[in-house]
Amino acid sequence: MYPAARAAEVLAAYRDYIAGAPDELMTIVVLRKAPPAPFLPESVHGQPVVIIGVCCAGAVEERERAVAPLRRLGEPLADVIQPTPYISHQALLDPSVPHGLGYYWKSEYLRPLSDDAIETLDVYAWRAPTPECDAAIFHMGGAVGREDPDGSAFEDRRATHAMTIDGVWSDPAASEGCIAWARGFWEAVRPHSTGRVYMNFLGEEARTACARPTARRSTSGCAPSSGRTTRRTSFA
Repeated sequence: MYPAARAAEVLAAYRDYIAGAPDELMTIVVLRKAPPAPFLPESVHGQPVVIIGVCCAGAVEERERAVAPLRRLGEPLADVIQPTPYISHQALLDPSVPHGLGYYWKSEYLRPLSDDAIETLDVYAWRAPTPECDAAIFHMGGAVGREDPDGSAFEDRRATHAMTIDGVWSDPAASEGCIAWARGFWEAVRPHSTGRVYMNFLGEEARTACARPTARRSTSGCAPSSGRTTRRTSFA
């Protein structure tokens, strides 16, 4: 975890770091205000931060070599990378999306992070209107990117990242501000997109359109469907 003041530097170093990442390593960058976590000093709580989450499989020595470059980025606010049971790692982000809050999500698949893309992230992330809002950038590529694009119902294997922009609020009066922030942020990152989005992050309107029977492949990326739709708590 690093302070937002170092966001451009950290994101540029992170971009170079994952360019040579082994298949055993997966990362996620989260831009948000620091939660009141027990491993953080109180002075950090509520401050904007860059969080790099890591999952690395393999032997302990290999894992340590894989994450070592992250530890050379400079003095972090916190470093809690350690051997962890997979089931605990899998639930790591659960506390950030509790039941009962309002959520409005936008998403994009991104190309490799250019300097312009990093500047956009650094500008818009810290305009979040509530402490619960965040932007999450999921690392892709590797074995996922080497699969045949026509071999499964998945878009988009050429992407370097999948990004979600999550407007989150506890006070209903904050909903309009969070939605406006998410939409504005999304419009700003679209020039850096591959032009596809992850279907599970789409909202009811998009899923309804994709639920109409289609040919095996279409320009929208929708797969054939029975015509049924499922309601979710995130929206396009």
